[in-house]
Amino acid sequence: SGVKEEVGSDDYHKAKLGQHNTITHEKYQDTEQPNKAQRQPLLYYLASEKLGDRRGKGDIVVPLGAGAAVAAVGSELTDVAEAGETEKAAAVAAEAPNDPWSVAAPYVDGSYREVNDSYDYMKDMRSDRLLSSKGIPVQLVILLGSTARSGTSFMGELLAQQPDGAFYLFEPELFIRATTKEMVTEDLGLEHLQSMMHCDISSKFVKWLFTRSSASNIVHHTVTQRNCKPWTTCLTQPRLTEACRHEHNRLMKVIRMRIRWLEPLLTINTEVNVKILHLVRDPRGSLYSMDKNKLKGLDPEYYCPRIEDDIIYGRVMRDNYPHQFMSITYEDFCLDPYGKASEIWKFINGTESVLPSQWKSYLDKHTQSQMKFKSRLPVYGTVRNSKDQYQAWRQNIPEEV
Repeated sequence: SGVKEEVGSDDYHKAKLGQHNTITHEKYQDTEQPNKAQRQPLLYYLASEKLGDRRGKGDIVVPLGAGAAVAAVGSELTDVAEAGETEKAAAVAAEAPNDPWSVAAPYVDGSYREVNDSYDYMKDMRSDRLLSSKGIPVQLVILLGSTARSGTSFMGELLAQQPDGAFYLFEPELFIRATTKEMVTEDLGLEHLQSMMHCDISSKFVKWLFTRSSASNIVHHTVTQRNCKPWTTCLTQPRLTEACRHEHNRLMKVIRMRIRWLEPLLTINTEVNVKILHLVRDPRGSLYSMDKNKLKGLDPEYYCPRIEDDIIYGRVMRDNYPHQFMSITYEDFCLDPYGKASEIWKFINGTESVLPSQWKSYLDKHTQSQMKFKSRLPVYGTVRNSKDQYQAWRQNIPEEV
């Protein structure tokens, strides 16, 4: 069983997924503009074998446009929309602009369902979550940094201190650059994140970990290091896959993807609760840190437009997905680490803003006001004097930077 697509082009799908916002990919600007109903988040549900078997004959079909009632019988894609039904479905969608579940009328078990019945059926599918081996629905948190040296290592460590455990992937998108010799693109990046999210860890990926100069990054967080002694014992395909499937909290830190690329993860992955935390820093501080630590890629003309694009599109994401997208500045976190951590915890947890003891301990240890051996801190370390750190570049930044 699978999903039959109303429109064949992947580019068309991505264009439609983005067009209900005010910002659209430049390469999609010639795409036919959707009507009012089509501007809602569009469904592209990746139906599983389990769902197909449960509902009976044929494939589960989720239309890509509001009210487009379609059916899949065997390999045939059949249009079953009666006169007036498309308009009826579009009217329902228009009443619930922020609810993507209102935009479908699947044809299942050989009989057409009325729009309202289909809407209820689609809502029921929300319970069909991807489960960890603990039997708990999976939640994926994506930590996105607009640039390197923006505090993502510190934030990633904090997010990994989950009371009930977490599986943390540290910059998995680097695998794409290493294996394709190309920059990370939207298509390649999304495909890779989808695979990692479902714990589809290949032997090629594991082999790459051992060839990296810093292979321990994949098990960078202290929770994994405690459970793997030596940590290299975790770097096998069975162990990584098992560890990933065991945890319902899955975390990925990425800095080579754009916010605009990630929107489909919030609309098509109905089986996983996806949340995106965007961390942004004054680019002058990031560029100074890169220069100070002699890191490659110091190019303001490259980084600054990316940061601006992420900030602009982040506002759109925040408005459209307030429970799934959060943006925070490095500077605000440094000034009030405990307060901002409480806001982040509530965003992830849903309701509770009281910090768990693991987060408090991490903050106590890593945001000390007085630190010994400060000059010995590693480039990619996570211990920081937070109130001093975010302004330090102002006193030291060279004129050329």
